[in-house]
This record gives sequence, C-alpha cells and structure tokens, in this order.
Amino acid sequence: MTRPARPLRSRHGRVAVSVVAAVGVMMLLTEQVGTWLFAVRPSAQTLADGLRTPPRHELRVVRRAVAKWVEKQQSEEMQSVVKLIQAAKKSGDSGTLSVGVRRMQNLAEDGDKDAMCELGGFYLTGFGDIPKDLEAGLKWMEKAELAGCVKASFNLGVAKHSGALGVMENKPAASQHYRNAAKAGHFEAMMHLGSMLFRGEGIPVDRVNGYEWMMKGANGSGQLNELLKKVDDNTLDAESRMQMAKMVATIQNSGIDLSGKLKPNER
Repeated sequence: MTRPARPLRSRHGRVAVSVVAAVGVMMLLTEQVGTWLFAVRPSAQTLADGLRTPPRHELRVVRRAVAKWVEKQQSEEMQSVVKLIQAAKKSGDSGTLSVGVRRMQNLAEDGDKDAMCELGGFYLTGFGDIPKDLEAGLKWMEKAELAGCVKASFNLGVAKHSGALGVMENKPAASQHYRNAAKAGHFEAMMHLGSMLFRGEGIPVDRVNGYEWMMKGANGSGQLNELLKKVDDNTLDAESRMQMAKMVATIQNSGIDLSGKLKPNER
C-alpha cells in the first residue's frame, strides 16, 4: 500500500520550527509562559505547516524576551560569582578563588559586560591565577565600555588620566571615557570631567561647561557644599578661585539644572 506523500516543508520552515521550539522551552523554564504564548501563538500553526516565517514584529518580541532571559541569568550568575570571590578572599581559600576567577572569565567570554569589566581589572592588577597583563586588561575594559558598562568607562578614565597601574597616560582619551560615564549618570565621572575642562587638562579650557559638570557631579554625590567651599578657601590657586567664583555667579544666574539630568545636546 502506497503511503501518502508528506507535505513539503521549506528549509526555512524547518529551521523556524526548531528555533521556536527551543525558545519556547526556555520561556517555559523561566515562568514566561503567558508572554511566550501571546507573542508567538498566532503564527505557530502556520510555522508548523512550513508555510511561512513569523512576521518581523513577532520575531522582535521573541528576541527581546530571549535577551531579557539571558541578561537575567547572567546577572544572577554574576552576583553568585562576586559573592564566591569575596568569600574566598576573606577566608584565604586559593582553590575557591581560582574557581571564582574561572567562572568570571566564562561570564566575560559569554558577553556579560560587568564580568568583562571585572576581568579587565583582574588583568590590570594581577589577581588570583591571572597574571598582570595591561594589554589584556585594557582590551576587556574597552569591550565592557562598548557593551555599556559605565564602571568600565570611569575606570578607563582614571587609568588614562593619571597613568595608574602602568597604563600610558592619555588625558584626551581619559576625558572621553569620563564623558561617556558622565553622560550615563556617573557623578564622580562628572566631577573629573568638569575638573579637566575647567583646568584644560589635555583638552581645551571650557570653564562654563567644566564648572557645570562639577556642580552636577558634586550635587548628585552629596559633595556640593565641599565644592563651593573651595571658592572661599585656599584650596585652589588665585586665578582658579577667581574664575570659579565667577562661574558660581554665572550658574546661579542662568538657572542651570544641577540635578545631574542631561540637556538634549549632552546625550
């Protein structure tokens, strides 16, 4: 007896079914059943029949859900690794420390931006089983910054500003790293950037913007009174003190927002 021919399915249809099945299992395991079914159910049957691939908007929903799931898993693993390393350092357990460092390496290689930053710090200082390697340290820090790690931007700024840890001093590059972190809301980076602009450290002098950044950073970090006090004492040289006093008046009269929120042209 001749068996009925199976309906032909395109290669894209088979691949799409596999992808949907895999992602579906992931969603079920992470208690996102409702979101998953709502997102892809309209086209699940047609995918199974191999008739068409899902619409773009449905693929975007799936991608966002998967990215969120991955980020959550990485965050939880990162917290676990940090606690493990801290406990190992406190107890002096070198074996556990090595395990923690290896797990941090794995996270960094999997794309976790915070792990990239920590691994970069391990290489810059030499930590656990990782020997000091400035090139590798900077590479991981820069990858973390590109991935959106604000801490990495600030760390790169500090290292290149003063030549810390043996990193070659590069003030223009440091100011850009500070700016990246400042725009993301890092108050200490705002103060460093403001100081560089105010004094013209490796970059053109811009006292108005420099003072504004310093004021935003100081206000956000609770150091505003300390900064203003420098206008009245001998902490600054005479010229800088005079210029800063003028800036105080300019800022106060201009109604500049010191909350740390950025104006559209600063984003």
